[in-house]
Amino acid sequence: MEMVTTQSFFANRIVAPLTIMGALAGIISAADFSLEIGNPAAALVKVKKNATLVVRPLGCSEGANFHIEGNSVQASGETQVSVPLTFGRGGTSTPVFAVGASPSLGGTFWLMVLSADCAGSKAGALIPIDARGVYNRAAAKFLNHAPTKKEIDDALKTLARDTARGDSK
Repeated sequence: MEMVTTQSFFANRIVAPLTIMGALAGIISAADFSLEIGNPAAALVKVKKNATLVVRPLGCSEGANFHIEGNSVQASGETQVSVPLTFGRGGTSTPVFAVGASPSLGGTFWLMVLSADCAGSKAGALIPIDARGVYNRAAAKFLNHAPTKKEIDDALKTLARDTARGDSK
């Protein structure tokens, strides 16, 4: 008969499940991090006049290291033009970032590409913008990772097709 020591009982019955629970908590919290977009006029904080939209991190605890960056991307045939976006922080308790208007790229539409990081968890968004500089929330795609080149290319193709058909609003 095998003798069970207190140490092996403790390691097998208590430490192992706690280790698994800790690992799962990290996975769950990473899955909860996302981005939310909204109209700058509806923001509860002061934002720049020329903001195209505001973006807020969801599931990113206060005080966590949060970083966001993005580009305005427009396709012309096989060529893509990419211009960095400017972000302005508003509010103190919940970070809300106003995304400045895209520099004039000409043409009829462009795609806002956002990538964010919260304490190692990633999120991203692909947001179609029409010729007037208005975003299309219904057509926006929210991701649990930074957008890939393929996702950006596919979104630009869809946007071009929808614009040609008159579907973009």
